[in-house]
Amino acid sequence: MIALFWFMPGGYLYALILERRHRAVRAKGMSALAIRWRWYFLFSGAVTVLAGLGLLISPAQVTLEIRLGGAVILVWGLLALSVAVLAFRTKPWLADPQRTR
Repeated sequence: MIALFWFMPGGYLYALILERRHRAVRAKGMSALAIRWRWYFLFSGAVTVLAGLGLLISPAQVTLEIRLGGAVILVWGLLALSVAVLAFRTKPWLADPQRTR
C-alpha cells in the first residue's frame, strides 16, 4: 500500500517535467491539475516533511523501523514540495495561449 502513495506526487512531477521540457502545457492534462492543486501539494508536503523530520530526529529511544518510516515520509514530502515548486513556476504558462495546448 505504501508503494501506491508514490504514484500521486510522482505522476504529477513526471507530467510537469515532461511538459516543461516541451515548453507547452496541456489545458486538461495532469500538469494543469497539478497547477490547480499546487497549494495542496505545498501544505501537505510541508506537513509531511515536518512529520518525517520529527520521526527521524526523535530524542526518544525509537526503533529502526520508525526511523525508516520517517525517512520514507520525508522523501515523500520532498517529492510533494517539488511538485508544488514546479507547479508555481509553470502556472503563468496556462495564461499564455502560445504555451497551452
